[in-house]
Amino acid sequence: MKNRGHNAAGARRPEKPSPVVAPSSRRRWLLPLGGLGFLACAAVILVLVGPSWWKGAAPPPTPAAGQKAAPQVGGNSGGGAPESKMPPGPAAGTAESASSSPAKTAAPGESPEAMVAAARALKSEAIAVARQLMEDFPDSSDAIGLMGSVFMRFTETAEAAKWWQKCIEANPRRADAYHGLAKIAYLKGDREQAVELWHKAQAINPNVPGTHGALGKALVELGQFQEAIVELEKEIRLTPTDPESYYLTGQAYFRLQQYEKAAETYQKAVSLSPEDSRPYYGLATSYARLGQADKARECMEKFKTAKAREEDDATHRLKTSDDRGYAGGIAAQTHADAGKVYAGHRRFKEAEQHWQRAAAIDPKNRAARQSLVELYRLGGRLAEAVPICEQLRELEPQNPTYHLNTGVIYGELQRYDDAEAEIRKAIELNPTYPCAHRTLVRLLLVRNERLPEARIISQKLVALEPTAGNYVILGEACRRAGDAQGAREAAKRVMELAPGGVNAGGASLGLQP
Repeated sequence: MKNRGHNAAGARRPEKPSPVVAPSSRRRWLLPLGGLGFLACAAVILVLVGPSWWKGAAPPPTPAAGQKAAPQVGGNSGGGAPESKMPPGPAAGTAESASSSPAKTAAPGESPEAMVAAARALKSEAIAVARQLMEDFPDSSDAIGLMGSVFMRFTETAEAAKWWQKCIEANPRRADAYHGLAKIAYLKGDREQAVELWHKAQAINPNVPGTHGALGKALVELGQFQEAIVELEKEIRLTPTDPESYYLTGQAYFRLQQYEKAAETYQKAVSLSPEDSRPYYGLATSYARLGQADKARECMEKFKTAKAREEDDATHRLKTSDDRGYAGGIAAQTHADAGKVYAGHRRFKEAEQHWQRAAAIDPKNRAARQSLVELYRLGGRLAEAVPICEQLRELEPQNPTYHLNTGVIYGELQRYDDAEAEIRKAIELNPTYPCAHRTLVRLLLVRNERLPEARIISQKLVALEPTAGNYVILGEACRRAGDAQGAREAAKRVMELAPGGVNAGGASLGLQP
């Protein structure tokens, strides 16, 4: 199972109110950024609090009481804190780390000694970031947890365990600390202890990505295959693009002699990670048990090809190994996590500096870039958000959320053609993505173009996600397309689903029956 690392702000219930990025004076919706939990798509909020680039469309519905948007930086799902204002424009400071002595990396072609020194400097930088966090927030278990995460990433498990125990003493509701201790027990070969600790983590927060998958892997190795499938399917619901969970599920089904289901899940793993040799072997053996000899031979050939490529890659990595790159990735993630903690305490300047430093160290770090996009968007710094959105899109071109987010930013900049292209790409990649359908409908309504198509897309939207807010959109699309009966039916559904909640919005859109 892949080491998913530690999310300083998203792996447990919040000790304090959820961090809120300071919004600008412009009205915006919560950007559904991927991968970190804090960027979930909230349907009613998206409907009721529209972005500024929809000016010129029908008057936006008035939010019902208690439905004011509260965009979050962290992954917590607790109650929102009062909004704080952050003036638009560049934050003070540089893109360097907030630590006292940022590490200098060795240039390509330098001696092995120089690269080792650079790796050590990056490790020292990561530890210094965590120590500074503890000095700035001595009563916060976030900082203690991050220290444990740093040592775990550097495989110093004894030191990591010490800090995670302290983290639990400071806050017994830290699911991530139990998750970390479970990983250490697993590495030591104590599967039973690991399972017990993962169960404790899930009892605190059942939605931490990684815990169900890790528990599922341990259960497979303990021969508890049915229980493993239950956990792995939960992980797949939380992280549907993780090939490892599908691969492990295939293993469990195979051991249960359910070969058709094994082949199905192995095939999903192959589609998500075609370079990985293991699912091909699983497919070959599953097809062989099913009596499908031709498919078995084909998959075995693919296995041999992928395995040879993996061995060549491993040899190349040994010859060109660079501890500096490994340490840099850890330092970058440490800065990314520290930025969340600073943002949670409304110290946005330091948060931005850490996220910028993470992006500078690691050109592939997505967490810091996601956080910067949200910070810039909510601060009204849209032009600064655009290149980062585009970087994320290029880093993971098959991720529909990154295309959708880029489209939203383009739309707020009134680059409507570019926005529509990105949103349609998101739908192409995931035809059942409600946020993308909702955004496309509203963009078409803003442009007042292709209104019959907007009505058709909004009908699909309510089929995917039949919420009151989405029926508000359907009603407006029907009204604009000249379908008065459809508008009345949509208004009726709004009132049935949210009596007294979204009715005011329906009335403002002319949707009353």
